[in-house]
Amino acid sequence: MLFSRWLGLAVYQWRAEEYVSFVIQFMLGMGLGFQVPVILIVLVKLRVLDYKLLARARPYVILINLTLSAILTPPDLVSQIMMAIPLQLMYELTVLLAWFFTRKSKFTQQIQ
Repeated sequence: MLFSRWLGLAVYQWRAEEYVSFVIQFMLGMGLGFQVPVILIVLVKLRVLDYKLLARARPYVILINLTLSAILTPPDLVSQIMMAIPLQLMYELTVLLAWFFTRKSKFTQQIQ
């Protein structure tokens, strides 16, 4: 143990308080982040939003996702990426579903 510290190979050990704080922040951030697509889909179904608006907002959403990931995770890049990528993938899935719902509603209007 002392030898590895002397060589600079010591592994940082988390204290329980730091670990619990990290887990709570990460779960809260991901939980809130995964609710956003549900809200967006509801707004698309109510015709408040459409897929074109969601697609135009993509650069801003990427910036918001990266900013939230930087705030809610510890200052290492891996945790930030672990949070930002799923959030962005969920947004892209939301845009795809919005496109599908818009197309489906236009198709049903043409039939009637």
